Amino acid sequence: MKEGLLHQLSKYDFVFELGEKLKGKASLEGAERLDEQLVGAAAMRKSLLDEIRQHLGHLNRLAQRWQGFQQQMDSFEQYMKKIDSKLTHRRESKVSQEWLTQAKVCIWL
Repeated sequence: MKEGLLHQLSKYDFVFELGEKLKGKASLEGAERLDEQLVGAAAMRKSLLDEIRQHLGHLNRLAQRWQGFQQQMDSFEQYMKKIDSKLTHRRESKVSQEWLTQAKVCIWL
């Protein structure tokens, strides 16, 4: 995905450079029109990149929250296993294992 974006940006840079070269060879009216279009395209590119940065920031925050949640779940699972190993009755152990399994299933829903 990142490579595709970089490829598209390099195509944009090529078009922009070509527009700048054409602007120098165009009539005054043509140069002004090219300049307007290049300014508009540059503004759209900046807006697009800003939006991409915002989305990436949001996705990074979600990933960090998920990682924190996963770490808490791993700690909870270790705690439950420790408690389970201390239980003397096998019946209670089965109940705690069933509860842990249900808790995992609920997380993935």
